[in-house]
Amino acid sequence: MKTLLLALLAPERGPGTRLGALRGLIGVGKEAVRKGILDAGGAAERLREVLGDFFAERLVSDASWARGVLAET
Repeated sequence: MKTLLLALLAPERGPGTRLGALRGLIGVGKEAVRKGILDAGGAAERLREVLGDFFAERLVSDASWARGVLAET
């Protein structure tokens, strides 16, 4: 899981690597995605930067929606 998170959150990684990391994390399970990506600070912090605290807090509980929003930015 650590390898997948590093691949997902490293800014120098391409979109194919990030997509593969997301798919790997999804394979591990929904709770792993939530804990690993959103609670780890990387994506949650990015959501706050993009959307602000109010909307980020509501989006953090839905990993697929959060990934979609972050993919659009």
